[in-house]
Amino acid sequence: MSSSLRASGRLLACIALLLSAAARGQVLEGNAGAAQERPWRVVILNDGDPAAPAFVTMERAMRQVLAAPGRHRVDLFHENLDMLRFPEALFESELVALLAKKYAGMSVDAVIAIGTPSLDFAEKHRGLLWPAARVLFQGVPVEVLRERRLGTDTVGWPTQHDLAGVAELALLLRPSTRRLIVISGSGDFDRRMALVAKTQLEPYAKRLGIEYWQEVALEEFLRRVARLGRDDAVLYLAVGRDISGRTFVIPDVARQISAASKAPVYGPFETFMGQGIVGGTMYSFEERGQRMGHLVHEVLSSPPGQPGRVLDAGPSTCVVDARQLDHFAMRASDLPGGCELRFMPPSLWREYRWYILGALLVILAQAALIAALVLQRRARVQAENELRHRRSELAQASRLALAGELTASIAHEINQPLGAILANAGAAEALLRRGQASTEELREILADIRQADLRASEVIRRVRALVTSHRTERERVEVNAMVSEVLAFLRGETERRGIVVDSALAPGLPTLLLDRVQVQQAVVNLCMNAMEAMVDCPAGKRRLGIRTAAGPGGGIEITISDSGPGIAPEHLPQLFNSFFTTKAHGTGLGLSITRSIVETHKGRVSAQNRDGGGALFRMTLPASQGAH
Repeated sequence: MSSSLRASGRLLACIALLLSAAARGQVLEGNAGAAQERPWRVVILNDGDPAAPAFVTMERAMRQVLAAPGRHRVDLFHENLDMLRFPEALFESELVALLAKKYAGMSVDAVIAIGTPSLDFAEKHRGLLWPAARVLFQGVPVEVLRERRLGTDTVGWPTQHDLAGVAELALLLRPSTRRLIVISGSGDFDRRMALVAKTQLEPYAKRLGIEYWQEVALEEFLRRVARLGRDDAVLYLAVGRDISGRTFVIPDVARQISAASKAPVYGPFETFMGQGIVGGTMYSFEERGQRMGHLVHEVLSSPPGQPGRVLDAGPSTCVVDARQLDHFAMRASDLPGGCELRFMPPSLWREYRWYILGALLVILAQAALIAALVLQRRARVQAENELRHRRSELAQASRLALAGELTASIAHEINQPLGAILANAGAAEALLRRGQASTEELREILADIRQADLRASEVIRRVRALVTSHRTERERVEVNAMVSEVLAFLRGETERRGIVVDSALAPGLPTLLLDRVQVQQAVVNLCMNAMEAMVDCPAGKRRLGIRTAAGPGGGIEITISDSGPGIAPEHLPQLFNSFFTTKAHGTGLGLSITRSIVETHKGRVSAQNRDGGGALFRMTLPASQGAH
């Protein structure tokens, strides 16, 4: 029993040991997870005013990169050294003591040093204040880093001010510039910027008279720049402190100097833009903040113990204020390629370029469409005029052909009065020869001759009116009188063919606005067509009917009928088509011309077979006609 209890005790001890080990494992795993999830602690050291626009812009851009989705969480801490305005030696020991107490017991992963004093402070006191921190820097002039050896785990990029580029910009915008005034204050940063300027501007000493104004009070700066002339230019570097010890916000001084100066003012910092300077070659603070955010993640994601590194400074760019170009009568076309033009005045073209282009395209499309429609209309009018001209020529040709067909009838019509004239002249001659002529008899003979002559003249007039080319003219026409003239003109032909004319002209018909010759031609064509249809009819059964009557709406209806065989049903739809004919020697133009004439007068013409045999053509002319 005792051995069994001992075995049970050993088993319980083993289980307890396993549970204890599992618990310790869970605790270790939890601690590891907590360590992995702990945010990186980053201290930002500013050697200037943290509320200055440059620092605000950089920090905002850096925070956006650090807070991007999927990135390790970062806690930021700010320390303002304010060494641009106050000498470091005045309070260095007290500041170190304060920070040592403040960060005691806190593990800091990285220190971001902005500016040379901040880098000096971080590397000098890192072992005491933040022993495990990496040092990241920016804003340190490249000239300072050439003579410096960076500590382990220190990395960043310098600022390479292109002050020579600023001088070149001043000469491009105003080639008449003869003197360059370089202004800097009495602070440590101010003096370092003056040293950089003297190094970079040395090659320009042969082209420009370069003067360095420093170590004076701000009021003296303003008095001096107020006396500058057109051939001068100002390069404002920085006045964080003047000779009297007063401290200033550096961009604010840029605004005061620009307001006082009659000469254009240039500068190397983006925060000077909008303060009255013309422009300069400068870095983008937003781009620098983004770059620092990426560098934090890159450095803290790599193992410690890396040697110090100086990264590429990155390019500075030309930036110019468009308002100042206008103020100093400078031309934007003189700017170097790629120069950024800011503060452009509102422009309809720049703001709404694509809307304007779209509207112009629409207008151009509409103009093109209107032009096309105008051209199309002009072409259509020309085609209509040409058609009207050809139709007139065709009608004239048809009248000449008709006159040719009526030659025998016309000759017969003329021969009758000519024969009567000849007979009367012979009778008068016989009476005179016998000496039996009386005055009364001679008067009767002369009257007969005159009547016969008038008959011959009327025949010739009707033929001439039909065949002579004339300009289209509308006039008020009595339709019954017009039809009577047609019947008189065709009398010889009807007699020659042995055709009986049956006319019934309704009295009291209104006058119509017509082209008399054209409508007469249409009636003659229909009558000739009817006479042609009765060629094979017996002589006693050839009857030509012509009637006038009031039509609908105050118009007039003219019908021409014959006693011929009629029209084959299959021919009725094609009867008025051009060149369609059922005659052996026909041209197929007579009825087509008739339809064109009637339709020109806004009328209608139709054909049908009569119940008692033969065909009937109905021509309707409306009451009101417009001129064409």
